[in-house]
Amino acid sequence: MSSSLCFFTFDPLREVPEVCALCRSSSPVLMYESQIYKERGEAEDTKGFCCASCAVELVKKLEGAEFQQWTDEEAVLQAEDLDISDLRRLRLAAFQKIGSS
Repeated sequence: MSSSLCFFTFDPLREVPEVCALCRSSSPVLMYESQIYKERGEAEDTKGFCCASCAVELVKKLEGAEFQQWTDEEAVLQAEDLDISDLRRLRLAAFQKIGSS
């Protein structure tokens, strides 16, 4: 299962909400569609219009979901007594900010 996040530009002359669907305070600058899988495998599908700040937050949410997936896969492989040193090195390098918190 792969989570996804797509951003699109939009025609401001068409029917567009006046505020971001996420923060409900700033003007939207992008249209988005997101499908992020949670721990139990259920997908959270969202779409709408968002401001630039909320777009950054959506990317962070996707990054967190990917970090969790890599961590879960590492745990499964480790439980099977497989060498996970390369995967761990890649995960720590890719997610330095998340992994240190």
